[in-house]
Amino acid sequence: MIKNKILNFGILFSFILIIFFSCRKEDDFNNSSSFQLKFSTDTLVFDTIFAKVGSATRKITVLNTSNKAIKINNIKVIGGNNSPYQINVDGRAGNTQNNIEIDANDSIYIFANVTIDPTEKNNPFVVEDNISFSVNGNQQKVVLQAWGLNANYIVADDFDRYPTFKLHYKIVAKKGETVIWTNERPYFIYGGFARINGKLIIEKGTKVYCYAGTGIWSAPDAAIDINGTKEEPVIIQGSRTTGFDKDYAGQWNRIMINESNQDSHINYAIIKNGVIGIQPETKRIIKSNKLYISNSIIENHSIANIYAVASRIQGENLVLGNAGQGGVFLRNGGDYSFKQITVGNYSKTSRENPAFYVENWIKKNNQQIPFDLNLFIGNSIISGKNTGEEYFDTIIPSQTTTTNIKIQNCLLSTSRKIENFPDRYINTIINKDPKFYGVENEIKNNNKEKETPMYFELTAGSPAIGIGDPKIASEVPKDIKGNNRALPKPDLGAYQSDFSPKLSPIR
Repeated sequence: MIKNKILNFGILFSFILIIFFSCRKEDDFNNSSSFQLKFSTDTLVFDTIFAKVGSATRKITVLNTSNKAIKINNIKVIGGNNSPYQINVDGRAGNTQNNIEIDANDSIYIFANVTIDPTEKNNPFVVEDNISFSVNGNQQKVVLQAWGLNANYIVADDFDRYPTFKLHYKIVAKKGETVIWTNERPYFIYGGFARINGKLIIEKGTKVYCYAGTGIWSAPDAAIDINGTKEEPVIIQGSRTTGFDKDYAGQWNRIMINESNQDSHINYAIIKNGVIGIQPETKRIIKSNKLYISNSIIENHSIANIYAVASRIQGENLVLGNAGQGGVFLRNGGDYSFKQITVGNYSKTSRENPAFYVENWIKKNNQQIPFDLNLFIGNSIISGKNTGEEYFDTIIPSQTTTTNIKIQNCLLSTSRKIENFPDRYINTIINKDPKFYGVENEIKNNNKEKETPMYFELTAGSPAIGIGDPKIASEVPKDIKGNNRALPKPDLGAYQSDFSPKLSPIR
């Protein structure tokens, strides 16, 4: 009985409060015709976004600086329901809102987002509208502005199991078909992977933007050729092109290349900000196909820049920059040749894995089963902020497998005693600072801001200058920027030093 009385009193009290506040007198409001709202910004600018896909939500704070409450008679998006912008006013969705009250010295939030319809324009275009505010007969506005970008959309419409989970995809090249992506418009991959069953050729200057969880999948017996140039590299990255999060790692998934009867080629590409940059991986049976990759920058991936499983790679003039969990992983054996590459992992994230990790085995039934492994690294740099950035986890091969590792004229960060492996390490310098341009300020000054791309060119006094093997350099006679290597005393790594780094498209 007592509980019922308390409950009835609570209901009655709440009802009285509702009546009290809903009957606020006009004298309680600031009715001055000179009153002005204050906004957190007068122009709400959105990142560059893609037609059809939409944007992140942005927020405006609307402040009442008066000592009395105010009533906003009307808040509306000028374009109404036909506007590409949509707003939510203090929890109320809709592009027109009436009689919005703000208490004295208080504020409300307006959340806005935008979806841009496709147009025939190939270049970025500006889409604008306004939010208008009517208070005491006065009109104020906040400008809404977005840079829209039209694109060729690759939207997943099917899925496969790879091997046990669903992998969503859209087939972009059928079996036996060759498809060319041109640079007229960027490509936007959404909802899954762009799956290649035939062959995909990506022309110079093409930009590919990948939404969260997406990527490119060269399926078994398919191939991909990326044909960038020094002046017009192919760029593959996440869909965030501007704003505070544009350089965040993990924005998209990876480029996956399976076993095939065709080789794949990547030349002059910038691949960045994914989970894994490139993942050549054998799932069914090891075939003779090889990935040729040259003159490319692969950087700022949340796990690794290259993650290869029982694969064959020939890499030249590569910059493999920061990665969250390692840098390069070569697993289950394989056949690899790297010449004039720079591996530098100074990522601000804490990691246990080295910048360059190799293993020649797989664990099965609690036993380590060895695989064939052939690895050559010449005239290259492997360095980073940790001790021991190179680690070869190899077991004694069986009578039916072989392991051949040769590291020649390289600068390495390693924790092993290389004198115990005289046939493996030839003319190798260990544990010296390569003096990269751009690393000094970012790392040694303990810059804790967001991850940013680094420039791994050599500065004066670098121990990597002039100690390369001329024969190896003659096989890769120009550096990643097209400069001639200094024979007979070439530098190590992807860049030939000139002590004045010019940040060109391929850096």
